[in-house]
Amino acid sequence: MDTPIYDFVKNYIDKKSHRLHMPGHKGVSFLGCEHLDLTEIDGADYLYNAKGIIRESMDNATQIFGSYRTFYTTEGSSLSIKVMLKTVIHEFSKEGETPLVIASRNAHKAFIYSAMMLNFDVEYVKSSKDFTLCNGVVSPEDLEDAINSADRKPVCVYITSPDYLGGMCDITALSKVCDRYGIPLLVDNAHGGYLNFLQNSPHPIHCGAFMCCDSAHKTLPVLTGGGYLHLSERAKDIAPSIGRFMEFFGSTSPSYLILQSLDLANKYLAGDYSKDLKKCVSDIQNLKAKLIYNGWEIYPSDPLKLTVKPKSFGYSGYDIAEILAKNNGFVEYADPDFVVIMLTPQNSYDDFEFIEKTLNSLPKKEEILPTKLPKLNFEKVLSPFEASKNEFETVAVKDSIGRIASSPNVGFPPAIAVVTAGERISAEAVEIMEYYGIDKIDVIKEHRCK
Repeated sequence: MDTPIYDFVKNYIDKKSHRLHMPGHKGVSFLGCEHLDLTEIDGADYLYNAKGIIRESMDNATQIFGSYRTFYTTEGSSLSIKVMLKTVIHEFSKEGETPLVIASRNAHKAFIYSAMMLNFDVEYVKSSKDFTLCNGVVSPEDLEDAINSADRKPVCVYITSPDYLGGMCDITALSKVCDRYGIPLLVDNAHGGYLNFLQNSPHPIHCGAFMCCDSAHKTLPVLTGGGYLHLSERAKDIAPSIGRFMEFFGSTSPSYLILQSLDLANKYLAGDYSKDLKKCVSDIQNLKAKLIYNGWEIYPSDPLKLTVKPKSFGYSGYDIAEILAKNNGFVEYADPDFVVIMLTPQNSYDDFEFIEKTLNSLPKKEEILPTKLPKLNFEKVLSPFEASKNEFETVAVKDSIGRIASSPNVGFPPAIAVVTAGERISAEAVEIMEYYGIDKIDVIKEHRCK
């Protein structure tokens, strides 16, 4: 498979071109990569209206993923989330009616900020599962209940899968529910770009999603910020709007380093990647088996995550993260109950050996009993857009009971809100925020609340 973006830049470098344009570093090396960094000069194409080398490269990605169209983003899934929502609102909202989006509760803060900018209402699916910060597994029955209880037809359903712990929704089943009601399904597949390359691909674009986005950099060999926005065949009529709305939200100076990374990844993804991925998944399964044999509890997750529930072994998630860090091993995420390790084919044998030896060398201690978090009910007072118009102040979480949140309060990662913009903060919410180490929150100033 050809690599038109990278080839253009390499040819530019080989000609020892006079850099009479941006960027200001002029190819002089401080980091070591500046010579590869360009901007939209003649022949380099334009990301949001691609007709040349970028369009050729995106067509390669379209072929690889089997979508109707795949677009690049150099601003991760955060940009794609805004574009997906803006597009369905533009296409499917009724004049004079505030659009409604039904979403899973574990939506990334980029979704909430979209609601604050685009002025749509949000109704969250009430999951039948116990609350955890990251859990977002929605059943078809939960989704159908949410659609039937809504006061108007939503412009879309928005699902996050895989979630931060690796839990996966049955996208095929959810898409069938959406189809029955004539509602497009959007999927934040930020953690699942690699799913396309598994046998019997569970990637959302093959399971009935109208649109979905991948953060390529999370699980594929792509520089941070590289991502994809995929359109299904049924979304082909909105394809002309995508570039326009990407330009609406995105930087006018997209990174050519990231674009080259996406471009070069195509060649690997179309070649040996599936074979390498299959071996990696097998190695992860073997690692899990060794840990389980030694007494560790492993949480069910997508194939590239190792999610450990260490309390039954006598440790918190924070404890395990700290132990690994002291030995120069740094995890993706930890909280009191879980530690999440993300692995890819680019991890070495030494990485796998390090995890197994470090964890299995720890003495088993007295079990830490799980903390039963209170049931959390969400009282919506204002829409996220209305909340954003009010003045706010930052207060200690312990002093916030009864106040109205002005923005999503999140720990990062996973950038998922316990209480989000426009919701009243309950004592139960305070208990949960404190459990996850969140000690400050932005609230609407009282004199502006009505």
